[in-house]
Amino acid sequence: MKVSYEEQVRGRTVIDAAGRSVGQVDALSLDADSIAVGLRVASLRIKLHSAVADQLGVPRGTFQAGTLEVPALAVQAVGDAVILNVNIESLAPPRSVEQQEAH
Repeated sequence: MKVSYEEQVRGRTVIDAAGRSVGQVDALSLDADSIAVGLRVASLRIKLHSAVADQLGVPRGTFQAGTLEVPALAVQAVGDAVILNVNIESLAPPRSVEQQEAH
């Protein structure tokens, strides 16, 4: 039976290594190089909670959540929730000088 993992995983809560709920799975990215041997997940796109996006300096809008790409290697387990093996701060993009001065 072929399973669409994206449909099963999308919307699940993402919890970082510190035990914090940081957002929800928005999409999966597949590794194009692995097509010959079977598809492999390369990364997850996480739709961050607004407070987490603000803390990390990830841009977001009033009606648009901030998102963050998380490499598959940072995923410890997938069950009722997706558990990361790192704190979300370690995956955040570097802040610009303006963002650092604002915080």
